[in-house]
Amino acid sequence: LKPKRPFKFTNDIEKYPGFLLLVEKYRETTAPLFSSTSALHRLAKKLKELKPSLRGLSRNQVGDITKKTK
Repeated sequence: LKPKRPFKFTNDIEKYPGFLLLVEKYRETTAPLFSSTSALHRLAKKLKELKPSLRGLSRNQVGDITKKTK
């Protein structure tokens, strides 16, 4: 088993084709959280749920950047 690498959001990921569509689709398909929850907690929860999709997009567009730069 490979150890999991941490996901790092880089600013250039927002320039990838499909990024905005991915985020918009996620926002449309998820139910809004309760308004009694703090805003920071809601943001953290949504980002955590979105992380696998962003990781997949990054893997498809960039791949393992450390291996490519060696």
